[in-house]
Amino acid sequence: MNPSDIQWGTAADWAAAIGTILAFGAALWVINRERVDRKLEALRRREEDCDGVPRHSRSQSGSKVS
Repeated sequence: MNPSDIQWGTAADWAAAIGTILAFGAALWVINRERVDRKLEALRRREEDCDGVPRHSRSQSGSKVS
């Protein structure tokens, strides 16, 4: 197959393809941003729930140290 035999399409075909790729990328970015925002909000709520509890009485497993 000779490269000059390949039909590369019109400018409209290229614009549609690029637009599709950009839309897909934007959708992935929004999904990731939402995931990060939810994770940060959960961490903030966890910290608020722990307010008033001395740090030395918290452990990684969630149980209190005597």
